[in-house]
Amino acid sequence: MAGMFNTFLTNKPFVASRCYRHFLSSTRSRSHSFRPLLSSQRRHIFSFPSIRRVTETNTGKHNDTSEYGSKPMVQLIHALEQQLRPPPPFILATGFMRFIDKRLGQVTLTRYQVELLLRTFQHLLSVPSKDPQGSLREFLELENFEYTLEALARADFTPDAAELVNDLARIAMGQIRRIRERTPELTPEPGLEVFKSYITVLSSTGFSADALKLTIAYWKTTPDLSNGLSLWTDIMKGFAKEGRRLGAEQNTPSKVTMVLGKMKECGITLNTERQEQLISMLADSNYFHAIKTVAELPVEKSTATNVHLLKFALRHAMYSWAATIVGSFPPYPTPETRDALLLFSLLRGRSSDSICKQLDEMTSKNPEIRTTMSIDTINMIIEYANLHKQANIAQQAIQLAQTWNLTPNARTSVLQIHSLVYSGQIKEAAELFQSLSSDVEFDLSDVDFLNDFVKQLCLVENSSIDFDTVNTLVDILQGVGGRFDPMTLSTLCKSLLHRGDLEGVSTLLRPIIDTFDPLELQKIRLPFLDYIKDMDQTVDNAWEVYELLNLAIPTTPVSTRTMLMNIFFERQRPDLACLVFGHMRQKGDPNIRPTSYTYARCFQGIAKCADSDSLQLVHNMLKLDLQVAPTTKIRNSLMLAYAACGLADQAMRIFRDILHSEEGPSERTLVIFFRVCESYGNGREEATKMMEKLKSMDILINDDVYNAYVGALGGHCELELAVQAIKQMESQTGSAPTTLTLVNLYNSLPYQFWKDQAEEWAQVAYPELWETIGQSGRTTDEDGIQHLNIDRSVKA
Repeated sequence: MAGMFNTFLTNKPFVASRCYRHFLSSTRSRSHSFRPLLSSQRRHIFSFPSIRRVTETNTGKHNDTSEYGSKPMVQLIHALEQQLRPPPPFILATGFMRFIDKRLGQVTLTRYQVELLLRTFQHLLSVPSKDPQGSLREFLELENFEYTLEALARADFTPDAAELVNDLARIAMGQIRRIRERTPELTPEPGLEVFKSYITVLSSTGFSADALKLTIAYWKTTPDLSNGLSLWTDIMKGFAKEGRRLGAEQNTPSKVTMVLGKMKECGITLNTERQEQLISMLADSNYFHAIKTVAELPVEKSTATNVHLLKFALRHAMYSWAATIVGSFPPYPTPETRDALLLFSLLRGRSSDSICKQLDEMTSKNPEIRTTMSIDTINMIIEYANLHKQANIAQQAIQLAQTWNLTPNARTSVLQIHSLVYSGQIKEAAELFQSLSSDVEFDLSDVDFLNDFVKQLCLVENSSIDFDTVNTLVDILQGVGGRFDPMTLSTLCKSLLHRGDLEGVSTLLRPIIDTFDPLELQKIRLPFLDYIKDMDQTVDNAWEVYELLNLAIPTTPVSTRTMLMNIFFERQRPDLACLVFGHMRQKGDPNIRPTSYTYARCFQGIAKCADSDSLQLVHNMLKLDLQVAPTTKIRNSLMLAYAACGLADQAMRIFRDILHSEEGPSERTLVIFFRVCESYGNGREEATKMMEKLKSMDILINDDVYNAYVGALGGHCELELAVQAIKQMESQTGSAPTTLTLVNLYNSLPYQFWKDQAEEWAQVAYPELWETIGQSGRTTDEDGIQHLNIDRSVKA
């Protein structure tokens, strides 16, 4: 286990010989080839994979690209929040640029990730530096600001991150303009590609109106904007996105019409060619009102435009509109219209015989229909079928490929696996995946499928499938630059934990854990918590998993850590529970440090385990903790703990501290006081005096207090006084004695002789209650003393 924990402690990644091979290369292309699995190397005792440090690979150099620069930015946020010294600027600059280079455009950015980028960007701009060097100088150069803006334009992000993305883009553009203004050989305005990136970000983050104003001004002042048509489509998409977000999609047509009007004012002719270009740019979106408004321009539609519109309609299952579009296709078929028409027929449920007849009819009109046909047509149909989770259509397309003698390629096999996974045929998908040749490639378009495939393979019902398949999929997913879905990662961690592969979990989490926000980390933590809570797992295994969780996700909040602490108390391991408490105590983050509630729960746990060493340790921590004041609840718990550890004198001193405190005692304090009296040397007298005082002050005495008082008398073998008190209970409290009353008496008596006397009396005085008690049974301790199996523990 030492190697696994050193992974986190030394802040370096690992390399597993059998999986996760992506750590060995510093760069990786967007596509990733499937490769045969490497042979396994396992330790014979625990069957963990053989692990070696990256610094020990044959490259001879430390490789840390797997972090993608997020770790120093996380450290910066923590330092700013805790008012600590932040990481050096050159490290932050390197981390920022690495993240921009390696992650943007590859994954969907969360609000947490964008906040890391924004606060790091602002911090680096605020660092005073007259002559920056190295990575900081590179960060402050014009090219970096322009690249940052271009990367933001390519990136997808969650809706709640839009505002922060906009802020980052505006600051970056401000820096670009500032540098260009003070550089004589440059024009004040940025180049077209940089400006297009800025407009893309503004439009996609809810500021389409600003983007439109800037575009109009830019268009009128900048010559040669023949490649700038995407500026306008981005603005159209932006207005459509804002309308959907605000629940006002009915306003989208008027907004798009306004944009088209502005295009005319800027001298753009809206002819057939322009319509085709606009439709092709809008076709990859899901904004129906925007694309339909452009489609209704009073110009003749080209065939390419109609093909784009048909595929858009089919992608979104708008079959009535699709049928209308098909009716406008020219009677003479072309390879371009062939694919769209076959797709339409298949998605509308036509039989294979009917599809073959349709293809023959088209071929009779144009021989190129058949001669130019390739497996790409089939692949396109399978992609659409998978989009709609229609495995039957995907299978039908594969059968048509065989009928038409079209040879499947690597992409066909990948799409077949997609279809099998989506239809729940996981075993068949795994078998097909394992049969793939080494030239099969995956890319970013497969990320969602890879996540789903990994998650399905890790489920219990698929546990018989070779886990090396999962390892290879994980390697491919990270090799193409994909991001784990939090639930996929959670499911994978659960599977690894139950396989006993903790080092596999460590290797998996180490380079990526900083890329997840707090809400996502909640999902990733679940299998760790479930494993630790599972009492079928040994305490040693549970503790190893806890240590891994503590190192892998150090931001685990105090509420979760308190729950984990209580679990180790339940496992009768107060030493480990107090180590969990100590980990909280060492933290500087107030969200992780123990609260008064945590202290109280810890002392209650110690009381159940009667561990005096742990009691002294945590009590000393409390004395030195300047952020937590001793409350009555904490002192109540301390009384219980000291009494349980046989230190009743100390417990009584704490009771007197409560009496003299500003908060004063609570009802629970009285219950605990009487419990302490059971073992306190002068407990009978103290209990009697307290009860007389309560009666004289006309304080309402509830059942819990009175039952505890009976126990205090029993603890000193005052059976006659206890019996008398039980007889008077209803007149004193308004409630008749209960089973707990009799259990308090019996279990508090220290000698078996008195227990037997109490039992004889109870059988006669309260036969029904005693019969109920007898059903729970009893146990005998090593001294021959019997105890009723009914819990009478006291809560603070």
